[in-house]
Amino acid sequence: MFRIFSLTLLFLRLFKIYGQLYKSLCSLYSKIRLQINDFIKNLYFLNLISLIFDTRRPKTLKKALKLKFFNISFVNQALDRFTSVKRTLFRYQKLL
Repeated sequence: MFRIFSLTLLFLRLFKIYGQLYKSLCSLYSKIRLQINDFIKNLYFLNLISLIFDTRRPKTLKKALKLKFFNISFVNQALDRFTSVKRTLFRYQKLL
């Protein structure tokens, strides 16, 4: 009787450890997935900014306007990010 009880407790502990491990792996996966999505969005912002500010070719603005997921708020966010990066670079230049 004691062996059955101890084996039951052992299995319960193993399932508890497995559950905690599963939860931690799921949270790690979701964090990595969010970071990858942010990285892809940043690449898209940089591509959009380079298309808008490329003055060598006059058709690049038309290409930027024809992008599949183009909207005004997205461009405003990209421009805000671009200006904030410029500001921080300017601050660091002053410090140096």
